[in-house]
Amino acid sequence: MMRDKKIGILCLQETHLSPEHQTQIETLYSRRLTILNSSDPTRPGSSAGVTFVLNNEITNTASAKMQVLIPGRATTLSVKWHDNKTINILNIYAPNNPNEHRTFWEKVKTEWSRLNDGTPDFMMGDFNITEDPIDRAPARLDNEAAIDALR
Repeated sequence: MMRDKKIGILCLQETHLSPEHQTQIETLYSRRLTILNSSDPTRPGSSAGVTFVLNNEITNTASAKMQVLIPGRATTLSVKWHDNKTINILNIYAPNNPNEHRTFWEKVKTEWSRLNDGTPDFMMGDFNITEDPIDRAPARLDNEAAIDALR
């Protein structure tokens, strides 16, 4: 799919990717793909996980650098892009429990600031929250403190 659709970087969440499975994938696809994964440290393969999949054919994988903000939950990828510009991508898998959201987003912000990388060029993932009730079916408002922390 990544080759046919010319996808350079794929961001995945809730991957549950154990080190063994990552090794299997790398063994099968290392010529075409680079896998950068952060697993849940307490339950790798069973919970959480965020992964960047890089297409070696169209992405400068030699310059790619992943940093873990929150293991299994938040990572950043810096990679050289067109005209030698660097893009920074933030890949998020937020907790399911709404009571954990505010603390989670505050920690993401703190850890990102610690890296001193300015503002992310792209932030994507599974936030397990919506900013507007219309984005849910049936429509309902999520925890406002968590929404404020996300913003």
